[in-house]
Amino acid sequence: MQFPRVWSKARGVSPLLACVGVVLVGIGACQRDKLPTQSPASPVTKGLGIARSQSIVRGSHHVRPAESRFVQLANEIPGFAGYYIEAGSGQLVAYVKDSTKGFAAAAGALSAHLATDGLGLPPRVRPSTVRIRKADYDFQTLSDYRDIVSDSILGLPGVVSVDLDEQINRVTIGIETSKASQARPLVLDRLRQYGIPIAAVNLKQAARVLNMVAYGSPPVTKTRRYDSILESGSPDTLAAGLPYYDKLANGLCTVGAVVDSGSTRLFMSASHCTKHMFHLNGDTILTYLYGTLIGVERGDREHTGHACNIVFCWDDRSSDAAIFSFSSGLVPNRKGVIARPGTRSQLVLNAARDTSINSSHPWLFVRGTAAAGDLASGETIDKVGMRAGWTYGTITGTCVDVLFDNSDNGDGYQKTYCEAEADGLGSRRGDSGGPIFIWDGYDGATLIGTMTACAGSTGFYYRDPVYIVACTGSFFSYWSANEYDQGTFDALNNTTVGTPSVSGSLDGSGNPVLSWSAVSTTNTTATTTYYVNRSVWDASTYTWTEEGHYIGVTTSTSYTDAGPPLTMTSYAGGTQPAECVYTYSYYSVTAYNQGAASTSSVVYFQGAANGPYPNERVCS
Repeated sequence: MQFPRVWSKARGVSPLLACVGVVLVGIGACQRDKLPTQSPASPVTKGLGIARSQSIVRGSHHVRPAESRFVQLANEIPGFAGYYIEAGSGQLVAYVKDSTKGFAAAAGALSAHLATDGLGLPPRVRPSTVRIRKADYDFQTLSDYRDIVSDSILGLPGVVSVDLDEQINRVTIGIETSKASQARPLVLDRLRQYGIPIAAVNLKQAARVLNMVAYGSPPVTKTRRYDSILESGSPDTLAAGLPYYDKLANGLCTVGAVVDSGSTRLFMSASHCTKHMFHLNGDTILTYLYGTLIGVERGDREHTGHACNIVFCWDDRSSDAAIFSFSSGLVPNRKGVIARPGTRSQLVLNAARDTSINSSHPWLFVRGTAAAGDLASGETIDKVGMRAGWTYGTITGTCVDVLFDNSDNGDGYQKTYCEAEADGLGSRRGDSGGPIFIWDGYDGATLIGTMTACAGSTGFYYRDPVYIVACTGSFFSYWSANEYDQGTFDALNNTTVGTPSVSGSLDGSGNPVLSWSAVSTTNTTATTTYYVNRSVWDASTYTWTEEGHYIGVTTSTSYTDAGPPLTMTSYAGGTQPAECVYTYSYYSVTAYNQGAASTSSVVYFQGAANGPYPNERVCS
């Protein structure tokens, strides 16, 4: 992990670089902000030459929090159609239809957002450049097409998903592979009937959308072959990532989060893990090991819509989530943590998984939750499931409408609006309901949702004595959608850490030395770790030699930089040397404890007066 950089006062947004057809823009880094209020106007883009669209973009007629940022940007940027993070380059790639006037202005607007609100993206994955691609369709057009498909075509035999696909500027329709030859002509015919251009649609083969409940897995009374701490479900402490058994549904699932609602302790998992999805049944919940009573199903909002085609009917809702209570004192539990397996990797369908809990670092600490609109296609995310362990993958769809086929267990069909889809994240039977999160690279996690269904390629993994269904990808419900359906909850770890107050000096060898007092902490007994970052300005070349470079970690209250790339001659405190005259470096120290982080103000060291303008004592 690299902590958010602290930029000097001389550092700002880079000049805009434009070219015909493609625009690249460099930006500075910034802190993560809350999702901005959706409105046609934004102060971020004022003064950038952005003309407000004549018609207000309103987006979908369904509730889709994941698209609120796209709606806002479509009202700021004429012809805007979405963005994603490009694999490999890490660039923000955005589609804009208005190429004659809008490319450079759109790039400037998006760069301004990255330098202020960050588009909600975490600093460690936030792009540094923006590239604009020409769109064939703007956001509102694709949104309208997608809603028609979702309302009138999704649910036809073989049609399992629909997505406003911001990576290809099309509406992508998922058709079950085994039914593609029958479904494809029917879908194309319906598209023509509704006046949707075939060119605006991408038809892809998809797997049947399966829930990942391990049915017929009753509690065990002794450890079986291949069982580990994570899979066994020890009742020592129940937390996110550990299994539970729904007695009424006769199924095994994974806890998504232990939460508080006021003074009431609860846990969240998937609605489809219960006897009837989108319906409160009061299911009895037990531990997987020994069958100890945990509690009962407490909340599962009824479906908000109902529809039928000529074959079957389905209920729909914004999320696949349910809330469960704890029976007082029977099973200890812990809020704000996720069980941490020993190995993090992408799932291979037929390979064994590490489901043992890391003995020295058994928990990941939940430090925040992310709004649905704060995620982007191309972003890396993580999951813990009781059977697949700790996996990671890449978001491939940020707002996919999904039709669940729960007919195998007699629960019919259900539809969720605006799920996210991730490839490589992987899932196995028993992973349903498990936590989806963004890992900070150390001990911290930002909770973004709960796992709902299988996606991608499917296969089987042999686990004596049965074969277990496995998938390379997963669908998941956003945390904000879960709260929309079930209420507002506190899922966070309550550890706090103070901010280091750093001072400096030079040792006998001329090396910068940083010192600080131990910071205060609350709700933790763990040792605080301090991470040191350095930036170096070379006045002779008028360039940055390093920017926000991580150089070391310590648990003590001092750090000596024994290898600075340029020689420093004095300590300057909190005052930045004149960049047109002096070479200088600056440092920051981040205190870190159980996912909680706090970064100091920067301190400066001054070097040689070797700038290109040595007679100037004040820099503009």
